[in-house]
Amino acid sequence: MVGHASRLLIAARGRARIDDLVGKSGLSTSQFQRRFATQVGMTPKLFARTIRFDRALIARRNAPGRPWTDIIHELGCFDQAHFIRECHVFTGLPPGGLIGEWDNIFFPAHD
Repeated sequence: MVGHASRLLIAARGRARIDDLVGKSGLSTSQFQRRFATQVGMTPKLFARTIRFDRALIARRNAPGRPWTDIIHELGCFDQAHFIRECHVFTGLPPGGLIGEWDNIFFPAHD
Protein backbone atom coordinates (compact mmCIF):
# COMPACT_ATOMS: atom_id res chain seq x y z
CA MET A 1 0.00 0.00 0.00
CA VAL A 2 2.75 2.53 0.85
CA GLY A 3 4.81 1.31 -2.09
CA HIS A 4 1.85 1.89 -4.37
CA ALA A 5 1.27 5.37 -2.91
CA SER A 6 4.92 6.33 -3.36
CA ARG A 7 4.86 5.11 -6.98
CA LEU A 8 1.72 7.16 -7.60
CA LEU A 9 3.46 10.25 -6.21
CA ILE A 10 6.44 9.67 -8.49
CA ALA A 11 4.23 9.08 -11.53
CA ALA A 12 2.27 12.27 -10.74
CA ARG A 13 5.57 14.18 -10.39
CA GLY A 14 4.74 14.96 -6.77
CA ARG A 15 1.37 16.48 -7.62
CA ALA A 16 -0.97 13.76 -6.33
CA ARG A 17 -3.22 14.81 -3.46
CA ILE A 18 -2.14 13.18 -0.21
CA ASP A 19 -5.78 12.99 0.94
CA ASP A 20 -6.60 10.91 -2.14
CA LEU A 21 -3.73 8.53 -1.37
CA VAL A 22 -4.92 8.22 2.22
CA GLY A 23 -8.45 7.49 1.03
CA LYS A 24 -7.25 4.72 -1.28
CA SER A 25 -5.14 3.16 1.48
CA GLY A 26 -8.00 2.28 3.81
CA LEU A 27 -6.01 3.72 6.73
CA SER A 28 -6.60 6.77 8.87
CA THR A 29 -4.53 9.81 7.99
CA SER A 30 -2.23 9.38 10.98
CA GLN A 31 -1.75 5.64 10.30
CA PHE A 32 -0.93 6.35 6.66
CA GLN A 33 1.51 9.14 7.59
CA ARG A 34 3.31 6.91 10.12
CA ARG A 35 3.57 3.91 7.79
CA PHE A 36 4.72 6.06 4.88
CA ALA A 37 7.38 7.78 7.00
CA THR A 38 8.59 4.42 8.37
CA GLN A 39 8.82 2.75 4.96
CA VAL A 40 9.97 5.67 2.81
CA GLY A 41 11.96 7.63 5.38
CA MET A 42 9.96 10.84 5.13
CA THR A 43 6.36 12.02 5.24
CA PRO A 44 4.27 11.86 2.07
CA LYS A 45 4.23 15.66 1.87
CA LEU A 46 8.03 15.92 2.10
CA PHE A 47 8.37 13.11 -0.44
CA ALA A 48 6.10 15.02 -2.86
CA ARG A 49 8.08 18.24 -2.29
CA THR A 50 11.33 16.37 -2.94
CA ILE A 51 9.98 14.93 -6.19
CA ARG A 52 8.84 18.36 -7.40
CA PHE A 53 12.19 19.93 -6.52
CA ASP A 54 14.05 17.12 -8.27
CA ARG A 55 11.91 17.63 -11.39
CA ALA A 56 12.76 21.36 -11.33
CA LEU A 57 16.50 20.63 -11.12
CA ILE A 58 16.30 18.14 -13.97
CA ALA A 59 14.31 20.57 -16.14
CA ARG A 60 16.86 23.32 -15.51
CA ARG A 61 19.80 21.00 -16.15
CA ASN A 62 18.26 19.91 -19.44
CA ALA A 63 17.48 23.48 -20.54
CA PRO A 64 19.92 25.81 -18.72
CA GLY A 65 18.70 28.89 -20.57
CA ARG A 66 15.09 28.32 -19.61
CA PRO A 67 13.86 30.73 -16.91
CA TRP A 68 13.17 29.26 -13.48
CA THR A 69 9.75 30.94 -13.58
CA ASP A 70 8.69 28.85 -16.59
CA ILE A 71 9.97 25.67 -14.97
CA ILE A 72 8.28 26.18 -11.62
CA HIS A 73 4.94 27.14 -13.17
CA GLU A 74 5.05 24.01 -15.33
CA LEU A 75 5.66 21.92 -12.21
CA GLY A 76 2.74 23.42 -10.31
CA CYS A 77 4.43 26.05 -8.16
CA PHE A 78 2.36 29.19 -8.47
CA ASP A 79 4.63 31.42 -6.44
CA GLN A 80 8.27 32.12 -7.16
CA ALA A 81 8.89 33.00 -3.50
CA HIS A 82 7.69 29.51 -2.54
CA PHE A 83 10.21 27.91 -4.90
CA ILE A 84 13.00 30.12 -3.55
CA ARG A 85 12.15 28.94 0.00
CA GLU A 86 12.14 25.31 -1.19
CA CYS A 87 15.53 25.85 -2.81
CA HIS A 88 16.93 27.18 0.46
CA VAL A 89 15.43 24.28 2.42
CA PHE A 90 16.82 21.59 0.12
CA THR A 91 20.17 23.13 -0.85
CA GLY A 92 20.87 26.12 1.35
CA LEU A 93 21.13 28.24 -1.81
CA PRO A 94 18.83 30.43 -3.89
CA PRO A 95 18.00 29.11 -7.38
CA GLY A 96 20.64 31.36 -8.94
CA GLY A 97 23.27 29.72 -6.74
CA LEU A 98 22.67 26.38 -8.44
CA ILE A 99 23.67 27.52 -11.92
CA GLY A 100 26.91 26.09 -13.24
CA GLU A 101 27.36 23.44 -10.57
CA TRP A 102 25.36 20.60 -12.09
CA ASP A 103 28.08 17.98 -11.66
CA ASN A 104 28.32 18.79 -7.97
CA ILE A 105 24.54 18.88 -7.48
CA PHE A 106 23.84 15.57 -9.16
CA PHE A 107 27.15 13.87 -8.40
CA PRO A 108 28.83 15.57 -5.44
CA ALA A 109 32.60 15.77 -5.63
CA HIS A 110 34.50 13.63 -3.16
CA ASP A 111 37.36 15.38 -1.41
